[in-house]
Amino acid sequence: MLDVLLSEQVKPEKKKDILQSEFNIAMTKTMEREAMEMCNLSQGIVDRVTIRYIMNMMEGLNLSEKECMRVLKVPKEQQALYHMMLQEKKPAVSQV
Repeated sequence: MLDVLLSEQVKPEKKKDILQSEFNIAMTKTMEREAMEMCNLSQGIVDRVTIRYIMNMMEGLNLSEKECMRVLKVPKEQQALYHMMLQEKKPAVSQV
């Protein structure tokens, strides 16, 4: 059941159908909300790992953010999100 909930390939609606049909889990509003939280948790983990890879590549290989995303084959629709996450991670430059 966890492999269904944590799968990146299965869409949330399909996950709901699988939980109902294969595991006989009634999808109440509470269960639906909890299933969505699990889906979001797995995506959050993927996002944090990807950001860590990009940061390591930028530092260790001296690649640009864009080059790292190309090498990692980050989908275009996620690049803006990762760019924003990277901006939050960069240390502030102190002004003297």
